[in-house]
Amino acid sequence: MRTPCAKRPGTWTLKTERFAILNALIDGERDPRALAELAIRRAHSKIPALVEALDGTFTEHHAFMCRHYLGEIDHLAAVADQLDARITALLARLERNTDVENLDSIPGIGPAAAQIIIAEIGGDMAQFATAGHLASWIGVCPGIKESAGVAKSGRTRPGNSNLKRLLGIAAMSVSRSKDGYLSAYYRRIAARRGRQRALVAVMHKLAVAIWHILRNKTRTRTSAPTASPAATPNAPCTA
Repeated sequence: MRTPCAKRPGTWTLKTERFAILNALIDGERDPRALAELAIRRAHSKIPALVEALDGTFTEHHAFMCRHYLGEIDHLAAVADQLDARITALLARLERNTDVENLDSIPGIGPAAAQIIIAEIGGDMAQFATAGHLASWIGVCPGIKESAGVAKSGRTRPGNSNLKRLLGIAAMSVSRSKDGYLSAYYRRIAARRGRQRALVAVMHKLAVAIWHILRNKTRTRTSAPTASPAATPNAPCTA
């Protein structure tokens, strides 16, 4: 499956506004000012810089290559849509669509990430006795390093690299949010122990939430953080 990220927009096509400037160049437009006016969203506020950047040489061969690469983007986007449809059909056959919808309710977890979670752990929490077991299996538990009775910082243990990366992306997304329980939790830990440890702590919270949601077949209740699976105290990690 593809690496999870923000929800992917609709299929990109040669006619989409995202490629308006390239399409105009392919069609023969060479006036930098006219091309710059085709910019959208934030880029439209940078017209002078765009005019300067578009003042150059764009040959017929450049147009040919741009047309080719845009066609490749269209093709790959179509393939991605077909694979998305196939994944959705398989999840429906396995009766896991509800699990995907429930996981999608976790902050930082989107539909694609939820599908990856199901693909990696299967959705049956009977194999993990506690949330700590799942967190340990994923590898989002700090390592234990102790000397002379003094606990020292330790690296996270090895685990499932796919889910570990996914939860890292989700934790970074949550950390940039301005509201919500997990974002407040991140800022509280980061202020005392640093950003990296705060991210691992949020990843652990997310793993605990995943276990509770898949085990209890429920959704995250963001309106009441104290009742949310994500707000459950850190479960002890178990090897």
